[in-house]
Amino acid sequence: MVNAARMKRKWKGNLTAVGSKNYRDAIPEVAVNPMELAAKAAPLWADKLKKFIDSGLWPNIMNAIPKEVWSKITIDVGPGHLEDGVRVKGFKYDNFVDGWAPLLEAHLNDLNAKIPPVTDADRERRMIENRKGLMALKGKWRRRS
Repeated sequence: MVNAARMKRKWKGNLTAVGSKNYRDAIPEVAVNPMELAAKAAPLWADKLKKFIDSGLWPNIMNAIPKEVWSKITIDVGPGHLEDGVRVKGFKYDNFVDGWAPLLEAHLNDLNAKIPPVTDADRERRMIENRKGLMALKGKWRRRS
């Protein structure tokens, strides 16, 4: 059974307890230059960054920032903001869980009823059907009344 209250409590508790340490520890492990990835992702940000993208300024700025600069700024500024963000914006996750948990539970119950995990082939079919079902549910938590 999906427990929405537990999901909310664990997400907030885990992130505020160890989030900044994990955040700080993970930054040096980033092997790619996030600024280059951001520049490559420009089309995905078109609505919010249209002026910059159209002018060519945003990708040029992203490509000009070395990974070392990104790492330093991220380590110096980021970890404390993660915990603040969890506290301040936690309502967004609560809204997500309130909408998503019932959909997820119904989906999993349906999957369990349709395809019991008896054989390896059943488990493989369940995995594929689970993926299809989750894709069909994408974003539906926002449209619940």
